Amino acid sequence: MSDGKAANSRKMMDNGKTMNKRTIKKNEKGMGTRKMLAVVFCAGALICGAGVGISLVEYSSFEFLGEKNIGGNDVTSKTITEDLYRGAKGNGKVYIHSYYGENQQMSLETSKDVPEDQIQFVVEYNTNNVKDIIVDREELVGNDPYYDGYYDSYYGDVYDGGTYSEYAAYEGDETAMEEGTTVQAADAQTDQSGDTQAAQPENTRNGQKDQPQTYITYMVNAVMSQESGLEVFFTYKDEILQNIKEKRFYEYEYPSITSVKVRIHPSNKKIVSLY
Repeated sequence: MSDGKAANSRKMMDNGKTMNKRTIKKNEKGMGTRKMLAVVFCAGALICGAGVGISLVEYSSFEFLGEKNIGGNDVTSKTITEDLYRGAKGNGKVYIHSYYGENQQMSLETSKDVPEDQIQFVVEYNTNNVKDIIVDREELVGNDPYYDGYYDSYYGDVYDGGTYSEYAAYEGDETAMEEGTTVQAADAQTDQSGDTQAAQPENTRNGQKDQPQTYITYMVNAVMSQESGLEVFFTYKDEILQNIKEKRFYEYEYPSITSVKVRIHPSNKKIVSLY
């Protein structure tokens, strides 16, 4: 793991629209959990089928009909326009978090219709599974995430109240697994004049010292219609049991966000990136 990770410090936005790394990981894991839930649900439904007049012997006559979305295929679109925030100094790079699931599509395009100081998110999502779409953002001071790893803590972190202890989890690299680095949290340091400054340790890359920079991360989040796995189960149990009665079996998916299109002014092409 690079020394650059030890230089990262977190500086949260003052407008309340912030999101930490643990939240991102929770969202990603939550989507994976929902997908697994669908599989467990189907298995449970098969067992329940025996109680609604279908014997186990009859399952051999079931017809597999491919994938089917839990919650149907109803999709709507929402456009969210945000100020293109580049940090307190106005020179930070902007990254758009682009992983939401296997079937989710994201693209970045330029348009002169978008003002230079704004960024637009055109989001398509399943209306039965998602109540609303929001955009979170966070300002960080550290090394460019393109060089120091996928959002720094994608492979895991532990927060102990003052520091983030991060661990590399690259498959097959036992040395990296054992080498954890400590990243200082977004605690500010106050100098004698009373000015507050974020800690900015020196880093080394390719034999040269790099100064930490400011970068902004944006992430599109779904406000789910079902708040728990149990609620999902009871919302769609009738549909699945009916399919079992009719000897139809599907591989069930739980769609939420289906596509995200990020639109920026052409002059910001070198400032905004997907990662």
